[in-house]
Amino acid sequence: MRRNTVYYGIDDQGREHSDDSENSQESESEADISSGIGNTSSTSEDSGASEPEVDTSTTSDLSPRTWFEKSQGRFDGQDTDDIVVGESLDIVYYPKEPHQDILQLRVNEELHTKLQQEPQTYKRCIINLKGPHFAVCKIQDDGNNFQEIEIHGRGKIGNTFNNDEVAVEILNNNVDEDTENASVDDKLYGKVVGVLRSKFRETRFPVLACTVNSKEKSIVIPMCNSIPRIRIWSHFSTQRIQDFNNSNSNSGITQNNKHFIDVHTYEKGKQLKFQSCREIIDSKKGQYVLLVVLLSWSKQFPYPVGAVVKVLECGTTFESGLNALIPQFKVPRYYPRNTVQATVSLAGKIESGILQAEDTKREKYQHLSVFTVDNSNSKDLDDALSVWKVKQEDVLLVGVHITDVTTFVKKGDDIDKTAEQRATTFFPTDDRGHHMIPENLSQDLLSLLPNCDRFAISVLFKIDKRGNIIGKPSVARSIIRSDRKFSYKEVQNIIDGQAVSFKCKQSLKSSIRVLHVLAKKFRKERLGNSRFEVRFEDPRFVIENKQGAIDAHNLIEEFMIRTNGFIGEWLMESWQHCVPLRCQSAPPVDTRVHWVNREGNIIDLLVKLQSFHVLDDRECCVAKHCFQNREETHEHISVQKGVWEELKEAGEVNDFAKARDLLCCDALHPLQCLANHRWVHMLESATYKCSSKGKKYTGHFSLNMFPYTHFTSPMRRYVDLIVHRLVHAVLDGQEAPYTQAEMEKACEQMTEACQREIKLKNTCRTIRKSEMLSKKPLTFNAVVERVSDSSVALFIPSLRGTSYRRLELPLNLLDCCRKPVVEISPSGREQVLCFWRKRLYRYEERPERDRRDQTNLNQIKKPEQFNILLDENMHTEEMPLPDFAKALKEIFNASGTKEVVPNIKDTSVSHRRGVKMLADEKYGDMSVCHFYGFRLIFYSGQVLKVQVHAEPEMGMLTPYVQLFHVCANYDLCLTHLEDPVHTFAEYVMQPFRNRHFRIIEEYQETWLPVVRMESALNSVGSKYTIVIDNVNTLIRNCNQRLIGRLILDAKFCDFRQIEIGGKGVDRMAKMKAGESPFKMPCNDASLDYLCLRHTPRDYDPSSMFSSASVWVGHALIKKVKLRKPKGSIAGSDPHAGTVVIAFEMRPNTIPPPPNLIDQEFQAAAEIILKSQIDRRTEQMLEILDTEGSELARNIALKGGSLLTTRLRSAQLSSTDLTDEERKLCSTMIINNFNQGIAIQRALDQPFSLIQGPPGTGKTTIGVKLVYLFNKINRTNSDEGKRQVLYCGPSNKSVDLVAGYMIKKLGKMCPRIIRLYGKTIEENDKPVPKKIVIADRNNKYLKSDPEIRKVTLHFVIRQDGRPHAEEIRTYDERFQTYFDDPQKENITLEDLKAYDKLIARAEKHELAHCDVILCTCVVAGGKKLTEVANINQCIIDESGMCTEPQSMIPIIATKAQQVVLIGDHRQLRPIVKCSHAASLGLDQSLFERYKKDAAFLNIQYRMHPEICQFPSSQFYKGALKTEDCHPERAAWYIAPGKELSIWPVSTNPKVFCHVAGKEETLTVTTQDGNEQSKSNRKEAEKVCEVVRYLVNRDEIPVENINVMSQYSAQRSLIKEMLEKKSDANKNLNDLRVQTVVASQGGEWDYVIFSTVRSLPRYKIEDKPTLGWRRHNLGFITDENQINVALTRARKGLIIVGNSHLLKCDPIWKQLLGAYRTEMCFVMDADFFPPT
Repeated sequence: MRRNTVYYGIDDQGREHSDDSENSQESESEADISSGIGNTSSTSEDSGASEPEVDTSTTSDLSPRTWFEKSQGRFDGQDTDDIVVGESLDIVYYPKEPHQDILQLRVNEELHTKLQQEPQTYKRCIINLKGPHFAVCKIQDDGNNFQEIEIHGRGKIGNTFNNDEVAVEILNNNVDEDTENASVDDKLYGKVVGVLRSKFRETRFPVLACTVNSKEKSIVIPMCNSIPRIRIWSHFSTQRIQDFNNSNSNSGITQNNKHFIDVHTYEKGKQLKFQSCREIIDSKKGQYVLLVVLLSWSKQFPYPVGAVVKVLECGTTFESGLNALIPQFKVPRYYPRNTVQATVSLAGKIESGILQAEDTKREKYQHLSVFTVDNSNSKDLDDALSVWKVKQEDVLLVGVHITDVTTFVKKGDDIDKTAEQRATTFFPTDDRGHHMIPENLSQDLLSLLPNCDRFAISVLFKIDKRGNIIGKPSVARSIIRSDRKFSYKEVQNIIDGQAVSFKCKQSLKSSIRVLHVLAKKFRKERLGNSRFEVRFEDPRFVIENKQGAIDAHNLIEEFMIRTNGFIGEWLMESWQHCVPLRCQSAPPVDTRVHWVNREGNIIDLLVKLQSFHVLDDRECCVAKHCFQNREETHEHISVQKGVWEELKEAGEVNDFAKARDLLCCDALHPLQCLANHRWVHMLESATYKCSSKGKKYTGHFSLNMFPYTHFTSPMRRYVDLIVHRLVHAVLDGQEAPYTQAEMEKACEQMTEACQREIKLKNTCRTIRKSEMLSKKPLTFNAVVERVSDSSVALFIPSLRGTSYRRLELPLNLLDCCRKPVVEISPSGREQVLCFWRKRLYRYEERPERDRRDQTNLNQIKKPEQFNILLDENMHTEEMPLPDFAKALKEIFNASGTKEVVPNIKDTSVSHRRGVKMLADEKYGDMSVCHFYGFRLIFYSGQVLKVQVHAEPEMGMLTPYVQLFHVCANYDLCLTHLEDPVHTFAEYVMQPFRNRHFRIIEEYQETWLPVVRMESALNSVGSKYTIVIDNVNTLIRNCNQRLIGRLILDAKFCDFRQIEIGGKGVDRMAKMKAGESPFKMPCNDASLDYLCLRHTPRDYDPSSMFSSASVWVGHALIKKVKLRKPKGSIAGSDPHAGTVVIAFEMRPNTIPPPPNLIDQEFQAAAEIILKSQIDRRTEQMLEILDTEGSELARNIALKGGSLLTTRLRSAQLSSTDLTDEERKLCSTMIINNFNQGIAIQRALDQPFSLIQGPPGTGKTTIGVKLVYLFNKINRTNSDEGKRQVLYCGPSNKSVDLVAGYMIKKLGKMCPRIIRLYGKTIEENDKPVPKKIVIADRNNKYLKSDPEIRKVTLHFVIRQDGRPHAEEIRTYDERFQTYFDDPQKENITLEDLKAYDKLIARAEKHELAHCDVILCTCVVAGGKKLTEVANINQCIIDESGMCTEPQSMIPIIATKAQQVVLIGDHRQLRPIVKCSHAASLGLDQSLFERYKKDAAFLNIQYRMHPEICQFPSSQFYKGALKTEDCHPERAAWYIAPGKELSIWPVSTNPKVFCHVAGKEETLTVTTQDGNEQSKSNRKEAEKVCEVVRYLVNRDEIPVENINVMSQYSAQRSLIKEMLEKKSDANKNLNDLRVQTVVASQGGEWDYVIFSTVRSLPRYKIEDKPTLGWRRHNLGFITDENQINVALTRARKGLIIVGNSHLLKCDPIWKQLLGAYRTEMCFVMDADFFPPT
């Protein structure tokens, strides 16, 4: 058997034949098939070139040593330095603590009893582990209505391995009280109660190949899915980190986030020994493969324990990937010593001829023309063919000769034992084998090499002139001598009648041609029209390109299949119960029925399945559609554009072969491709079974044959050796050499080994292709396999076998602007509609005559275009199904006769809708569109263009989608969308939480890389990305750095409001004469990010197999300069100029092709803009060492006398308002003791902290501090104007304080200015130039109306202000423009003059105010820092700011005093990058200094019963309620005024249990971020509670706040309340917020929806940390829980699923407390009470 023929397995079409068998044209006549065949004697007639024949069987001196040769030099041939995955490691293991090791399976009689006595409750199943917390169990008992049982939760899966036979207890589906969360999906759910049989446990101390787990360092993930996780020994690694941390405790440097693993060595029969700690580099995590020995599994742990014995670094090349595959697939290498010795001995006997002389009962066929056909580099030749005339009978005798191995290799000898253990030859590649039989036998002495006498078993077929087989073939032992070894290509050339360049006898040529004719006839009889099926080959992958030798492969395949089938029948006549058969079970009938119904009439067009009965009454036949009227049918077939064009070309030149190859290749046609792919996916794997199982279980479904065995490859498959021994026994009239039990065991072993070999070869094929893709990405036509609300799964025929996870378009990476819509089309197909809103431009050089363009903005008429539908069929044509069927039928009928290409020219049907291109503009078009809103439909069977790259994953190169070609001029780069940090920054591994810094440079070097990680993640996917097509680009290699520049016209940027680095054209620095854009600092600082995409000129988008690809590169924009023109242009056009954008390519990006270096080219430039906060954070950290004040540096370093120094200017200042001042602002209360201490510290020290838990009056303290600081500044006015800066993390927090100051201080209030950022200013006071590019998400973000009298951009317009009148004139003109652009002429000069006027007015107001209020980010802007003289800086809610954000105002303003007010026990900083958060970015500056904070311990907000739990849980009971005058408190409820909603009237809180069903957002939308959750049942209960409070208890809606931690739930509740507005119109005004947005607020009544929910059968009894993180999410954030529980004054209502919440420790305590206090309602139907 040849390695290109998968008789041992099912190909990807489900039919067992050679990997690349195709169908050739039947052009030769079958009238006389014996023409040219020699008689029983061979002829010496030669033909062809005179070049001497090359003996391909000889081994070159340069050939690598074989495994047998390597084994000869070893003392013991066992793999002493190798570890084989799945095999046992010969060690001993003594656990430290005795425990019941469940790896040792024990018989449980009780389980067997339950299975027999309670069959409705307990089922015998095979478990399939789908993940750590999910498994599917296939029921093994017959007669069940259900086929599967789902298991949810690690505790319910138990200590099981994949494919264990287990006993499963069926759980009651309706365990939830609430019907919505009960099972209504007709599924069974259960839990494993015991293991009945486990093949995995039969191996003691097995070795598994695993990958690293970046989240949990002591956990590894097996690649084979035998178990989800393994806990590995990590004692030494943990100790190393602890020792390092202890020795560096003073410096604060730690190794907590470094990843080390313990590696051990082993000796046979001894315990493992620790060898070393191996560091796992995070950037290379996809390259590691760990070999782990499984040691034990204790019942109390969810995962078993193992130890790492070897670390492999793989995944960058095919060779390195092979290093991981060899152990993973148990590929044997060295031969044992006994086998080596036996092989040497046997070889000596064969060479001496001793054995041959003993065997005289053989037919002598050396005189016949015998030949072999195999790959050109093959040496293990085990089959040969011959054909000759038998004159006496006037028939042909076709011989199939198989090398007789069993004559030399006897059952049970050392060679046989090794062959049995190996079971098969493993071929990672076609030219590299790990042979079952040692190479000096399989490749030499037993191989059918040319001109060598060899023993064989010959099967002889008698065939008449018409090609019919006469009688039964005969079987005989023989001696043959091969005349020649042919390659497939050589045989194909002979078949095609081409001139050959090799020496060959004419008789051999004639034999090949005759055998070809016979093979075609046999193939026609066996396959019918399915013989025309053309296997798909991508010509760009030259790894296995055999498409040119189709007929040669088919020739060999047919005779091997026929021989295998005959031997099976022949042996069954002698032994019906002891023959190994190759079997394939039919898929279940209901599965096939489902496939037929799903695919519909498409299955009749599948060439692969023509004439095949997929059901007893359903045959695939194209003829049934040939007589339909195309006008009457509405069914159409999609044909790829490339195929369509080639078909038309074939028709024009009557190229029948080309038309046949195109029409008969199912993989080229989208719908047929999917139908075939699903069919193959449905088929069972082929196995070996003993014939004793009976015909029902031993047939072969795909081949439709019984019996069928394997006989033709005895040197590569052990099952063939077994069959050969059976053949010898029949010939000798002896008993079968194997018992039935031996045969059954052998079949099981052979099946497992052959499946491993198939998987290895397929994986190697994928890795080889991936290696090519890693060097040069390629574009593919991908077929959409399925769509869902989370992804679009793709099937790429060229990459079949690759994981779906990487070959898909996750919707969360498509950068959609709103939630995709899953819908059913009018035709009944499921589809997903995705929406985008993008800034897209096309750049063109300005013609010289257009240098003086008008700058009148009133020509901008269409700033946005929405609702653009893209053509979802842009890559296909449509053809009526009957027309396609007729074309196929004509191909079938024409082959071998008159070959005419079917006419398809007029069969195309146009149902096209939508556009193929966006941003089709030209320079000078003033009606430029800034935003394109477009949508695209995805559906199964659709063709999409994607570009695929490859990268290491799980130790091997894996393809992934790099680019998605959305339309003709817009691509989505999934590389930077999937991992922005890796693309634009570097993953930092050094944590710094609570670290002590010695010098400023160390502080900067620590923080800047982490800030850049967060910046990259925040920027990618933002709404401000700009895509400019056709940009002039130049890249140079400067000292191993790829540096480049982009050039854009200044007016192009002006009209499109393109800003780089936060600056428009008018604010860009001017480029100096002679300045080079390629000179830039060598660091990681950047203004913005850049994704460049260059499409080469030879790229053909319509081609299916284009070798050209789009180059994708990623860069950092380092600087931007404006180059002004000289001469007359500069004087005549003040706006003329060139914007030069300098960038540096990232080192990990794909380098540009050599032809692009130093050559200007056009590229699409996607400019990914940083947010203002990220840009400013980075800038402030960069200048800390040079421009930061001494106080700022001391705060960063936590050094000096920072917390002990007292300021003389504040030592005499009072800590509270005077009595007279308090009279003027009567709402201000006197400080309590702790408040007085806090204020005193703030006044006295340059740096101080005040911790204010909820309701303790920290806002009041902040207002008092502002007043007192301003008082001090006025006292020291002789030193110049000094100001107070009050800032916070958000506009809301600052607005709250500004309003409080105005309200509380009244006439005492200093002159304050509320300074907002640019977005809010532009939304409040729109400007023509800016309004068109406002982000929709921020479009309605405006300033607080209550404080506009102190808001800067309103103050400058107030009467009496210096520039108010002039500004209002501009406002009027702008409003006229917005009403009707034709009535007002607004020019660029007007806008620039307006900007300057606003700047002067703002500068005046900022210079003369006493207090400035703004966010931390705005505080770092030059608008403030260049004008204001800040003496004191107060940062409110500083616990919500990351440390770098808190440092912005401290560094920028150079303040002399800094006060941090906050509470690190409430909301933490929001950090998008989880890795940066784990390093310490989520720790605020306040938290770093928390031990030095003054603590406010008296709360005035909450009812004591509400305060009780937060105080004990979060503040160790230190938070007390002010009780001097409770009747004056905001929380006070007079006796008799209690609400009826409370279970306990004097305890105003309640938890209501609701078991709803949670739903998830798959993409970020206006309703919430990606993965945001909602729960409709909870939302309904919340609305019911709201109506009860408003209607029955008459609570004003402004006193109620509804909260959830999820934006999606907030949106859902808001939507439901709005629908109730008819009956309760005021419900529209009810505040519904997230917990984060509620920080700082307080309301009389708070309703908190926890959202998260699971049915009871999915909830773990003993949840792991990972399970809790996945299933509870934000609910486990104790800071957010604290905020949620502390917003209410008079009443708190919590709605949630108590069964799930109790899995979290804090919620478990809360639920316990509420139950104890009788504030718990289990039955939601009775809440609120009626």
